[in-house]
Amino acid sequence: MVVTPGAYLSTDIETYPEYNKIYLTPGNTSLKAYYKNLVSSDTNPENNTAYNVNFNWTISSTIEALLVTGYNLTSTSAILNTTAKKYNNLTITLNSSNLPVFNPGVYTFIIYTYGYENSTGNLTLIEHVNNQTILNDSVAINFHAMELKIVFM
Repeated sequence: MVVTPGAYLSTDIETYPEYNKIYLTPGNTSLKAYYKNLVSSDTNPENNTAYNVNFNWTISSTIEALLVTGYNLTSTSAILNTTAKKYNNLTITLNSSNLPVFNPGVYTFIIYTYGYENSTGNLTLIEHVNNQTILNDSVAINFHAMELKIVFM
């Protein structure tokens, strides 16, 4: 395989609820997402380093209200010169305060990542397959009530 000089990014929502479901019961649910440089700068530091890499979660304000305090929907790395994953995770909390007012339904979680490389001597957006400069991933999660089964004896 021949790889042209330059940084190449990857991003993924790595962990999310099983079966894309969150039942409307008290508790926490985490979504784990990352971005990384696919090429180490060990062999060519100037060309293979990713600069000013931006990561962003896009979620509805309804879901944002359920996030644990201290979360960040965005993160930036000035320099990515290894292939280590940089995580930006979210934790959703359902409790007695927000459950009565939460509307069940399907909510989409989207991540976006982009960055710059220096293979030409000037910082330019990293271009991936099909000239794509912004990478993304998404997952749709169904928030719904528990199913109650009534058994008559």
